[in-house]
Amino acid sequence: MTDPSFDICFPKFNRKKQTIHLKQGLNIIYGESGVGKTYLSQILAGRLIPDAELNFKVSPTQLSDKVALVFQNPDDQIVAPTIFSELAFNYENFGYHSNSIRDKIHQLCSEYDLQWDIKRHPSTLSGGEKQILNLITAISSKPEILIIDDGLCYLSKSNKLKMINHLQNYCLKQNAVTIWLTSDITDMDFLDQGKELKLDSLVTWRKNESQSGIINSMFRNGNISLNLNKMSYSYSNSEDLFSNQTVRVKSFRALAVLGDNGSGKSTFADLLADILKPKSGSLQLLSERKKNLKLGYLQQFPERSLGGMTYNELTLKMIEAGLITNTKLTIFQKALQTFQISWDLIKHTPIHRLGLSVARMTILLIICCGNYDVIILDEPTFSLGYQLQVKLAQFLKKSLEHKHFILISHNDLFTRRVCDQTIKITDGQFIKVESKRAEYV
Repeated sequence: MTDPSFDICFPKFNRKKQTIHLKQGLNIIYGESGVGKTYLSQILAGRLIPDAELNFKVSPTQLSDKVALVFQNPDDQIVAPTIFSELAFNYENFGYHSNSIRDKIHQLCSEYDLQWDIKRHPSTLSGGEKQILNLITAISSKPEILIIDDGLCYLSKSNKLKMINHLQNYCLKQNAVTIWLTSDITDMDFLDQGKELKLDSLVTWRKNESQSGIINSMFRNGNISLNLNKMSYSYSNSEDLFSNQTVRVKSFRALAVLGDNGSGKSTFADLLADILKPKSGSLQLLSERKKNLKLGYLQQFPERSLGGMTYNELTLKMIEAGLITNTKLTIFQKALQTFQISWDLIKHTPIHRLGLSVARMTILLIICCGNYDVIILDEPTFSLGYQLQVKLAQFLKKSLEHKHFILISHNDLFTRRVCDQTIKITDGQFIKVESKRAEYV
């Protein structure tokens, strides 16, 4: 394959055209939310016609026809009813015989150490597990260029390291190129060099000192406790995910629930929200000051349940249900401005047509401004760049003056900015962790 390259220019800022040469192996591009990473990935993958209204123009000059794209939202890529048929999809398109397909899928499971029951529906996987599945199916198509649009953002650090190693090995064996676009600033520590996509330029990555300073955080005393008493839970026809778990977390203000991909963090969030019921034992959130707690819950993929609804329609429904007041709605709209989101521009747009970071940040702010005592946020930093994560941490800390939070996450640094207590789920066990309170300057 000829060394791939593409031209990029930023006409609105009078920038000269650059030719970006991609090296064999892993090429990483960091960008804040909203700078155009998804647009760039779609153009390079040949899925979009360049849009003259955007800040930059891209012209692929020497790219292979054998390109695979891993989407930002893992649900956008999964099409089959079982993990087996998802893994088989590319091989079926290539015309392999069924016996050969089975052999190849067993090889994939062995090579990537997949411990899943391949008869499971992909919807039962965690967000990180879905991203691993999408990466493996993309690699199985043997692309010369693999483009990843924030497709590792749900992975824990250990799983991310494993996938990076797999990607580098694949590129070495196949003389292939991987372009990894990410909104997670800590991903830049994995490679020796990379680039940063800004609104006005694409430049060599340089770490800013303000991105590494750490200071201690102060928290208000909390009055919510979490009690697990011999709690067990299992999905139908499977072994216990949690077995006979007893733990108590007293008087937290913001509780972090950490764990590896597939450890059961989202399942635990569903148990807390009373969407799922324990198989045995009990799970309770108790307040020292209030008998009946109002619980708000933002799931890992909230846009699934909103369909073609607009945010204006959503807020009207919340007002009717007594979940938000007009006063708090005004606070919410002011909070949007902090994140450079215009309520007037988005309120009548169907939610599924908004950019992912805008859609998720908006619903998160609505929930946080609602009439809830405790709010559960499952992976709230998904798709958010460094600056947005800092703003979100500041917003949540201000909200802690009046509310309590439970953050389900693999993002240890973010939870340390916001949370005063931590539990970690490891091999089905709930372990209290001594918190190290910190935040970026």
